[in-house]
Amino acid sequence: MGAFTAIATEDDGDLSNRISTLLYKQYVVTPGTSTMDGVNIDITVGSNTKFLFTWQSNKPDITLTHPSGCVYSTSSNLIPNACEGHPLSQTDRTLKIIQFIIPGVATRGRWIFTITTRRRETISATVTSKSPPNVLPIVIKSGIRGNTSQINKPVVIEARITRGDPGSPMVGLRVFAIVEKPDLAEETLQLLDNGAGPDSRRNDGVYSRMFYGYTARGRYSIQIRVEGDGSAGTGSAAGANAPLMFGRILQNGTIVPNLHTAGMLQWRQNKQVGPFSRIHTSPGLEYTGPVHDPNVDTIPPNQITDFSARQNNINNPRSGIRVRFTSPGDDEDSGTADTYNICYSFESIGNLTSNFEESICVSNFSRPKVAGSSEDFVIPAPDLRGRKGTVRIAIGIKSTDEALQVSRLSNVMYLNYFVRPPRRGLRCLVCYKARSHEECEATGTIKRCLRNEQQCATDIRTLNWGRKEITKYCKQEAACLNERKQNPVDCRNNGPNKLCRCCCGSDLCNMDATLCTGSI
Repeated sequence: MGAFTAIATEDDGDLSNRISTLLYKQYVVTPGTSTMDGVNIDITVGSNTKFLFTWQSNKPDITLTHPSGCVYSTSSNLIPNACEGHPLSQTDRTLKIIQFIIPGVATRGRWIFTITTRRRETISATVTSKSPPNVLPIVIKSGIRGNTSQINKPVVIEARITRGDPGSPMVGLRVFAIVEKPDLAEETLQLLDNGAGPDSRRNDGVYSRMFYGYTARGRYSIQIRVEGDGSAGTGSAAGANAPLMFGRILQNGTIVPNLHTAGMLQWRQNKQVGPFSRIHTSPGLEYTGPVHDPNVDTIPPNQITDFSARQNNINNPRSGIRVRFTSPGDDEDSGTADTYNICYSFESIGNLTSNFEESICVSNFSRPKVAGSSEDFVIPAPDLRGRKGTVRIAIGIKSTDEALQVSRLSNVMYLNYFVRPPRRGLRCLVCYKARSHEECEATGTIKRCLRNEQQCATDIRTLNWGRKEITKYCKQEAACLNERKQNPVDCRNNGPNKLCRCCCGSDLCNMDATLCTGSI
């Protein structure tokens, strides 16, 4: 991975100059065999596309297959199905480099390369490309949360992926952090955008994961790999600024305006990019803390931050409490926790947080799933003896690993638990500005009102001495009765326009036209 850092380019703020790395990979190729791989050219790249191959001792033979099926090759001889412009390869034996520079804008689709050697050889392949004019690139920004390079504890690795810079967040991607340790061993973590554990917000384009796999003091390098399968799209970034596409920033801080700003404003931002891949070198870290025995578990499960709870069935007080959350791990957000402990209190949240284990607790009701999974299950109903009406409950959860290490308390929430089923809402006829009661009944709908809407209301408006507009709907009792008190003034019979209001409190009572005739 260390060699990859040489590819990193300085970002001067000009999106049109941004080089995207689509692939960086090493292959060990043995004699008599061929290694095949490929890369997708998606809609956000294609300009100045380069396929670069390096070797150590023995020059390999490379063939590059165009999405149409034609072939480029390192061989200068005539080959079957050669692409126009073959041979396209350039070889520098001194630097031990082979490169294919694709003219114009590379065709979208899957480009396949095949590597063949006469002796065992390690080959490095790198594919880079730029965005065509008027196309917003995929931008990756990554690092360690906390902005420090001297680390002595677990850290959160995060990558922000947007379309443009700044721009709309890209969601639904597979994002990985490959951490190279001081002994050159690698550990791969999948970063998540699920709003759980170290990830602060779901589907905001920021993918996060906790890293604690320190095996020695020293330098840890980090590479980010992003994969989109074609279904990924862009979300909305609240408060995002306009992209910096009106010029570029020099090293001294001076902004050089872009003379083609008007054209740049037309940059396209397609919702679907198609299959793609990106490689990004992230700032590494220098670990200075203690190195723990890997056989001794010293890391508890991560805190659950998306815990929710509700009565499973409000019409059945014995139905229990349904809880939902994202499962934590054994060590932070990796592995599988051992048990869950859900506790609740009929008192305040403060009482639950300060006396969690002394509250009413339920455990051993569900076997935890692997970290990052969705948990959804029902725990037994609380003891409601002596309680009436609606009971307010503060509830939260902790998890424990096999070493009996306990996580921090989750977010704590209130739920309303109905000891008796709530009164069902009234049913009323609902219509808007019908010309008669018959038309209202023919075109209207039957609606189940909210529990606080205890009246079926009817408004009859007379316009210009004759034309009527009849509106029927659900209404709160106090509001309906207060408005009806205006009838002696608004519903008088001696003017061209009047408004008469009626209220009734039984199911479908406003379907009876005789209860509201439009006069007093």
